[in-house]
Amino acid sequence: MNRFKILKYLFRYLHLTGDTYGRPIHGQKEISCYAYANSQNLWKVDAGVYVRQSSEPLSSTRDENYNAQSSKNDHFDDEL
Repeated sequence: MNRFKILKYLFRYLHLTGDTYGRPIHGQKEISCYAYANSQNLWKVDAGVYVRQSSEPLSSTRDENYNAQSSKNDHFDDEL
């Protein structure tokens, strides 16, 4: 089980309100942000993609170096 904090919204937790609506998808549940941890913002992860933070700053130099040294098998760690 995981809790996901949304930095954009001042460290709020993704929260399931339990409210459902008919639009845009019938039965879709509302997800909102909540200030405190509780049982409605505990999530079980089923599948997804893990993207880790790069250890290198992004820059045009990185792209130039990659293009100059690349081969079919070379990839950056953060490339999806």
